[in-house]
Amino acid sequence: MRNTQPLLQSSPSDLIRPMSYPACRDQVTRSWVRKTLQPHPRFFLDPIRDVQLSHIGDGIGQLSALTLAEITCQSGARHEVVVKLQAPVPEMHQLALSYGHYETEVHFYAEMAGEISLRTPEVYVSAMDH
Repeated sequence: MRNTQPLLQSSPSDLIRPMSYPACRDQVTRSWVRKTLQPHPRFFLDPIRDVQLSHIGDGIGQLSALTLAEITCQSGARHEVVVKLQAPVPEMHQLALSYGHYETEVHFYAEMAGEISLRTPEVYVSAMDH
């Protein structure tokens, strides 16, 4: 079974490839968010001072586990980043795998989001285990 990993991105050249990924949202820590995002140009030039985390999107039928990271930079600038992980319920995870949900989403943000006229979120990290 594959372990699908988080979506957090900008342009393909700015994408970060962290050394490790959380397996579940309880492993999304302030330290992990800081270490993962700090190399990105947005945060490299204005270092992260504080990160507050909260779980969002709980409920039946969710195909992902979501954590909101509220980031405050040294300049006082604030950013909200959603960390999106695989579905925590095994049956929903299997459903997402069987329909190619994870691959489709990762490929969309990596290859298509910048080419279409629809508004899409800025992505800092987009990856999955194969």
